[in-house]
Amino acid sequence: HRRTRATALPCIMLDQVLVMSRGGLVLWHEQNAALKGEPVNALVRDVLLEERSQGAAATRQHGAYVLKWTQSNEFGLVFVAVYHRVAHVPYVDDLLAVLKKNFVNKYRAALDA
Repeated sequence: HRRTRATALPCIMLDQVLVMSRGGLVLWHEQNAALKGEPVNALVRDVLLEERSQGAAATRQHGAYVLKWTQSNEFGLVFVAVYHRVAHVPYVDDLLAVLKKNFVNKYRAALDA
């Protein structure tokens, strides 16, 4: 099964991109590679549930991975990109901003309910 260019992640350098509730319920995800360990679960457990996040956007290292995320405080959503620490991914902030904007716009009616 081949992905079309419009639906594929911009680069295989991202291992996973996801949208989830602040409590960890995954609403959407795209995965290019199996993750070793549970970096997303650690983010939820150690940062989001403990409310240790500094502002709307942040970065955290976990094992071999970097997790970058931004939040929609209005809807309690978190938009996360996961990639290897050795990768340089300069577009990740822009990708998360576009994902956040498009997801909220597309599902605003359901999110408001």
